[in-house]
Amino acid sequence: MAVLKNRKIAVLVAVVVIVVATFFGVNASVSRLTGDIERLFFDGVYIESEGYMQPSINSQIAKQADAALNLATLLQIYPGWESASEAGLNARRVLLDAEGISEKSRAQHEMEQALVILVEATYRSTELGEREIDAVAQHWKSYQGASGYIEGTLAPDYNNKVDEFYNQLSIIAALITGIAPEYYR
Repeated sequence: MAVLKNRKIAVLVAVVVIVVATFFGVNASVSRLTGDIERLFFDGVYIESEGYMQPSINSQIAKQADAALNLATLLQIYPGWESASEAGLNARRVLLDAEGISEKSRAQHEMEQALVILVEATYRSTELGEREIDAVAQHWKSYQGASGYIEGTLAPDYNNKVDEFYNQLSIIAALITGIAPEYYR
C-alpha cells in the first residue's frame, strides 16, 4: 500500500481505472443498443399507435429468397439457363446460411446481382414462351416488393430506429468500441 501513497502512482491508477470503466460502460451501452436494432431486424417493429407488429426486415429477406427460388427453378429446366439459374440458387443458399445482419446484407446484394442477370436475360430471350416470361415477371415483382420494404419505402419505422441508433452512437463511443455496424439502409 505504500505504492499508493505516492501521488503520481495514485493518479495513474485512478486514470487507468477511469479509462477501463469508461471502456466497459460504453461497450455495454453500445452492445445494448445494437441488440435492440438486431431484435427489430429479426422480429419487426411494434407500432404502438396502430397496435401491431410491423413485419421484420428478415421476413422480407425470406420473401426475396422464396422469389429467387421460384425464378431460378423455373428457368433451370431450359437449356442454356442452367448456369445462370445455378448462380441464383447458390447465392440464395449463401443468403439463407447468413446469420448476422452484415452477413445477410452482403449475401442479399450478391443474390440480387445474380437474379438481375437472370431476369434481364429472360426479357431478351427468344426461347421462352409468354407464359414463362409472365411467370418470371411475377416472381421478380414479388422480389421487388420485398426490396421496396427493405429499402424503407414500406418500413420507415425500422429505418427511423436505425437512424436513432446512429444519432445516439457518439464518435467517441464508435472509436472506443470499434463499432461500425452495417444495417439494412
